[in-house]
Amino acid sequence: MISRRMMMRDPAVFPDGDAFKPERFLNVTDPRLQTYKFGVFGFGRRICPGMYVALQSLHIAMARMLWAFEVLPVIENGKPYIPDADDFSYGLVSYPAALRYRLVARSEKHREITMREAELAEERMAGLPGSY
Repeated sequence: MISRRMMMRDPAVFPDGDAFKPERFLNVTDPRLQTYKFGVFGFGRRICPGMYVALQSLHIAMARMLWAFEVLPVIENGKPYIPDADDFSYGLVSYPAALRYRLVARSEKHREITMREAELAEERMAGLPGSY
C-alpha cells in the first residue's frame, strides 16, 4: 500500500513538505514531482480506469459550490476558527480531521437556483438503482 501522506513529505523531494504551498505544482519541471499529480488513483497497470470521470465530476461539483457559496470559517469566541494543519488520523489510511466551516449563499438568487437544482436532481435520481 502506498502512503501518499509520507510521499508528499519526503524531505528529498519536498524540503518543506508540511507547508501549504499549492503553487509548488504549477510549473513542475522536476520529473519526480510529475508522477505525484494523480497518485491517489493508483499507479501503473492498476491505475483506476475511472480517474478522468472522477476528476471532471469533482471539478464541476467544486466549481458549482464555489459559484453558489462563500466558504467561511466557523466563528468561535468572536474569532475565526483556524484548524491545525497537522490534525490528521494516523493509521492504515490517513485523513485530515473534519474541517469546520460555514457555507453562505452568495445571494438570494444563488440560493434559489441551488435549491431548485437540488430538487430537480432528487426527482431525477428517484427510482434509480441505489437511490434512497
